Amino acid sequence: MVRGWRTPDGEILVEGAVDAFGGGRVLTEAGDPVVAPRTYYLLDTAGAVKRVFGSNGGSVDDTLYGAVCKVDGNTLYEYWTAWNARRGEVESVRRDAEITDLVSVPLDEATVERALADHRRRQVEEQRERQRPFDLLAARFAAALPDYPGEEPVDLVFGYAGGALVREPGGRVLWRLTEQWPYRGKDLHGFLHKQLRRRYRERLGSFSTDIDDAPWWFWAPDL
Repeated sequence: MVRGWRTPDGEILVEGAVDAFGGGRVLTEAGDPVVAPRTYYLLDTAGAVKRVFGSNGGSVDDTLYGAVCKVDGNTLYEYWTAWNARRGEVESVRRDAEITDLVSVPLDEATVERALADHRRRQVEEQRERQRPFDLLAARFAAALPDYPGEEPVDLVFGYAGGALVREPGGRVLWRLTEQWPYRGKDLHGFLHKQLRRRYRERLGSFSTDIDDAPWWFWAPDL
């Protein structure tokens, strides 16, 4: 049975599946692992998913952090824990109240399932839209690659001359970046390397770098 609560704004908070994120490392303020945290869906007054409360995590330098959510009493809390990966020590723990004064209410499970299905559909569509520019870039790059006869290894160079490019070791440029690339040059190198492996398979030799003329931010090895 799906549990749900009405918020002070008249919206509905729906309890989702148990979230295993954190492996017991996200702690309460008492220092105990948060038991069976869950994902929660906030439905607006029209019955559509407005926001998702769930786990997340990341790192900054040696500090790792994670967060999970759980309803305790009449409040939805987000529990945060940061720990030092190098020393293996907990650095900080906190609990933030996300929604207070929740009131338990019966739910129409069919309505909830329709809302969640619509949310999943929109997620897929949004992901497809985010992926579209990368698919177009991969297609244009693949179209620029020649078919090399023979069995010799195909060696190519990732270079920079007013922008990112891929060239043959002898200097012939095969492709230049004309699209906007939102990440570092090293990420672009990895993205193109994947396309090269797909195209040339076992014949792909080296994909070296020649970026001495690139600005410092292009490769950004420390970011």
